[in-house]
Amino acid sequence: MTISWPKYIFVFVSICLWALAMGALSVYFQPHKDLRHSKADFVFTPTEFSETASGKDSTDLKIYIDKIIEIIGTPTRVMPSTTSSILVYETENFEISAAMDDGILVESDQFHEKFKIACFCTGIEPSDGLFPGIIQLNRCVVK
Repeated sequence: MTISWPKYIFVFVSICLWALAMGALSVYFQPHKDLRHSKADFVFTPTEFSETASGKDSTDLKIYIDKIIEIIGTPTRVMPSTTSSILVYETENFEISAAMDDGILVESDQFHEKFKIACFCTGIEPSDGLFPGIIQLNRCVVK
């Protein structure tokens, strides 16, 4: 009796493709985490975040990536976009750019000393000496 290897290989590959498709669909349709009710991993003022991140190697800064960062303080400026706002905090070593979640429009009259936002940190690029570094925060919400 001969074994039909092509049939077994076809069944194995089909099962693997089906499992891959189901895994991709479950990740795609997973709901986003609501940051308003989530506990922040790190809480900083813009100056504290800048001082903490300055002078560190880019590998050391990876501890902040994909973590919930809460920023307490007044933004330097607001850049409106079509569906949301982008808050910019300027410090000596970094420019912190916080893109608000879709549908959240922030006006400068809402700012006060204890203005809080919670965001996911998506990137930190240290200063090169000529230009300030950049800290990118996304999906921000007002707390």
